[in-house]
Amino acid sequence: MNNVIYRIRNVVNNKFYVGSTINTADRFKAHRRRLRAGNHQSPHMQAAWNKYGEDCFKFEVLMHIEDVNELLSVEQVWLDEHAGKPYCYNWATDASAPMRGKTHTVETLGKIAQNRTPPKGVDHYGYGLTRSAETKAKISEKCKGLVNPMKGKTHSEQSKANMSAAVKRGEESHFYGKRPTNADDLQKEIYAVLPDRTTQTFVSLTHMRDTLGVSIAAIIRACKSGNPIKYGVLAGWVLSYVGKEINEAPEIPEEYMSFPRTRQDAKDKGEKQYYTGVPCERGHLSPRKTKGTCIACMKADYKKENDRRKANKLIDTTPK
Repeated sequence: MNNVIYRIRNVVNNKFYVGSTINTADRFKAHRRRLRAGNHQSPHMQAAWNKYGEDCFKFEVLMHIEDVNELLSVEQVWLDEHAGKPYCYNWATDASAPMRGKTHTVETLGKIAQNRTPPKGVDHYGYGLTRSAETKAKISEKCKGLVNPMKGKTHSEQSKANMSAAVKRGEESHFYGKRPTNADDLQKEIYAVLPDRTTQTFVSLTHMRDTLGVSIAAIIRACKSGNPIKYGVLAGWVLSYVGKEINEAPEIPEEYMSFPRTRQDAKDKGEKQYYTGVPCERGHLSPRKTKGTCIACMKADYKKENDRRKANKLIDTTPK
């Protein structure tokens, strides 16, 4: 059917989406395809589709329009009456907004920009509202696993210059008076046990980062895990937050006190073995070769292979 006003109605609550088309078959297929893919242009209807399921939505033809040139005008009447209401899934209030491959007039473009520009400041629906701990937890859970759009990307020199200029605008800058969400965490004192068992205290994560040239993320991971750092300039260090439970450095037997604590340190000193005090994957507390192999594991594997060979020699292979 051609030249019609249609709606997609939720039979559970009678909420609907209204539109116009010159080909219902193609348009209905396009709507179903996008809804099934989860990327429909109406987030409200997409959420309802996900919640109630495809079977709860009915595609209906409301009226047939003889003159195709009047199609958008009639749709606009419907949008003016229903769009933006709680029971209507349409988010755009301009019937010409979804048109693809067509040129809009300057007046229409102005309307589209006005309709699609979200309110800001005191006019924003969330102005002055605070989210509960439960709501924050739901948002956090929903965002877990999402790929950071900036991962692997770097700012251009122009972008860096723009950000620098924005900060320097003083009270006019949108950063003015604001602190990073993790600002308090960055000021925590850090207690460090070095490989030689001497200790140091850093007044904050940022101070430690700037002093030693390590990333804040690496410092936080080490504090949370409680294990000696394996790689980098802090290899063998054990870090803790001051004021919380101190992460104890592994005990070093007297016989291994002279051993380097990290693989890199052993390589730098030309030593063949080092001792971390941390069990290997198989649970052995043993020195390791500079190639990373646990000596206790080597001995166990050698004994196992030797026992296997002895057992094979005892098997009588003489034909009977």
